Amino acid sequence: MLQAEKEARDELTATIALVQEASLKVQEEVKKLQLENVALQNQVIKLQAEQEVAMALAAGCPPTYEKFGSSCYKYVRKNTEWKMAQEQCMKDQGNLVAIETKAEQILVTDYLKRVEARFDDKYIHMGAFDYRANGQFTWVGSNTPLLLTPDNWLLNNPRGNGRRCSAIQVWDMDTFGQWADSFCWVNLPFICEIALAPYYS
Repeated sequence: MLQAEKEARDELTATIALVQEASLKVQEEVKKLQLENVALQNQVIKLQAEQEVAMALAAGCPPTYEKFGSSCYKYVRKNTEWKMAQEQCMKDQGNLVAIETKAEQILVTDYLKRVEARFDDKYIHMGAFDYRANGQFTWVGSNTPLLLTPDNWLLNNPRGNGRRCSAIQVWDMDTFGQWADSFCWVNLPFICEIALAPYYS
C-alpha cells in the first residue's frame, strides 16, 4: 500500500512538473506575442504617419510647414543636435534646409526674421555637412556641393577644426542669414525643408 502511494505521489509530482514547464512555455509565448503585437502597432502608427505626410504633400505642404516657391519650410524652435534635427526632418520626408540659390537665401533669411528666430538662439542648424572633414561642404540628402559664393559665409568661415556641420547666423542684423560651420553636437533650433514635386509647386 505504501509503495502504491509513493508511486502515485511520484507520478503526481512528475505531472505537476510537466504542467509547470508547459505553463512557463505558454507564458514565454504570450510575452513573445505581446512584443510582436507592440511592434506591429508601432509599425502601423509609423505607416499612418507616413501616409498622412504623403497625403499632405499631395495637397501641398504638410501641417506646420509653409510653402515658398517649390519647397515647404518649417522652423523648429527646439534646441537639438544637428544629427537629431536631420532625423526629425527626415520623418517628414524632408531634410535640413539646403539653400541652393540666391533667391532661396533671401527667402530663408526673410522667413527667419519673420518668425523672430534671433530670440531663440544665435545660430540655426542648416543642411550643409562636411562629410570628409576637408572643408568641402555638401547638402545633406542630395549630397550636392554648395554652389553659392563665399559671400554667404561669415568672415573667416568655414573654420574647420572639427566643425563639420553648418548653421545660419541670426543674432547680428548686419550679417543676419550668413553661414558658419559649427560643431555637430551643439544644440540649436533648425529649419526643415521638403522639396515639392514639380506638379505641386
